[in-house]
Amino acid sequence: MRYYVILLVLVLVVAVLNLTAVLHHVHQTRQYSPDSRLVRVSKDQIYKERSEHVKRECRNSSEGFVGNILRHDNLHLAYCPVAKVGSTFWKRVFIFLHNDTGIIPVKSPFDIPRAFVHYGKKNKTQVSPLDEFTKKTIFGNYTRFMFARDPYSRLWSAYLDKFFLPDFWRSFALDITRQRHDSTIEARKCGSDVSFSEFLQYVVSLLPENMNEHWQPIQYRCDPCRFKPNIIGKQETFGDDSRYILQGIGEEWITNEFDQHAQVEEELSMLIDYNFLICAKLRFYWNCTSSVDIARRLWKVFQLNGYLPIEETVESILTRMSQNFFNGDMFKRYVLEVYRQTPAEERRAWKQQRKEAIIGAYKTVPLKLIKSITKLFSNDFELFGYDTAPPDKRDA
Repeated sequence: MRYYVILLVLVLVVAVLNLTAVLHHVHQTRQYSPDSRLVRVSKDQIYKERSEHVKRECRNSSEGFVGNILRHDNLHLAYCPVAKVGSTFWKRVFIFLHNDTGIIPVKSPFDIPRAFVHYGKKNKTQVSPLDEFTKKTIFGNYTRFMFARDPYSRLWSAYLDKFFLPDFWRSFALDITRQRHDSTIEARKCGSDVSFSEFLQYVVSLLPENMNEHWQPIQYRCDPCRFKPNIIGKQETFGDDSRYILQGIGEEWITNEFDQHAQVEEELSMLIDYNFLICAKLRFYWNCTSSVDIARRLWKVFQLNGYLPIEETVESILTRMSQNFFNGDMFKRYVLEVYRQTPAEERRAWKQQRKEAIIGAYKTVPLKLIKSITKLFSNDFELFGYDTAPPDKRDA
């Protein structure tokens, strides 16, 4: 009898411990991931709640604009693209669904070269402004969708891609460095040392309707109050949201091709190829940077984005190779080798690097500037349900 009593007590203890763990998990999920609570209800409810939230917030919104949208009339699908929020992926999908790759043979959207997506000539893909004709077309039984992103994360991503890396040195970066009172000759000539705070200060000094698309508030690029999406995806749940949309048009097979690691490798390769190319081809960069400098900057960005281990430095490759023969292809092979040879469990730990990087970046930003960012992007925060507290204040 005593044996059965002891056994019963042990079973009860285990049950209580399991229940405590479940409750703790629910608490953590609710605290750190607002949308994850919705796993208990249908996915339809997720998008209904997001759309209803936008409709409520639109009552207090008066300004906004919608640029060109992508349509597929046979599938009754309309998409409003926003830069830095997965737009390349969805442009690929629309080009593929329109069979608009010309002489480039492809079996899936992921076979379409990124350069063709952004710069290639398209003859069939439907792109149109949101004029009265388009409104009459898509405001009926079309699935209208768009994607949003936390403004703080979007600005950090734009800074890394366009200012820490050299893409915008010859344009917007020069605008910034030439406004300094103590700007050096090199800074005024190259624009290669813009800080994150300087970039943010530049952003808040501009009229939102005239901004570059990579940091323009979504309200002025794809205003949901005018586009009226019935599905709003988010960068933070991009895979699940994209899968839901594709399932709705009977193209869910595309999601089977959605290999996260392959996408990371393509992102690494694209950034390496593009940045080495512009620095080799454009005379502006010849006296402002070098292959070694570009490699160091790319390696740092990959670490900050959680693609490479923080403890391994780029110097290990630079010391192996003669700078006379160093080029982008050699660097790319080494980067992909490091990524592929790292166990998946270690790669998952790199996500913490990404989080720590953005927290560290915003710690350097003055409070007054944070308030200006919050004001400029106030509608984006409100419309899409993002926390106005900067990343370094959220854990507290």
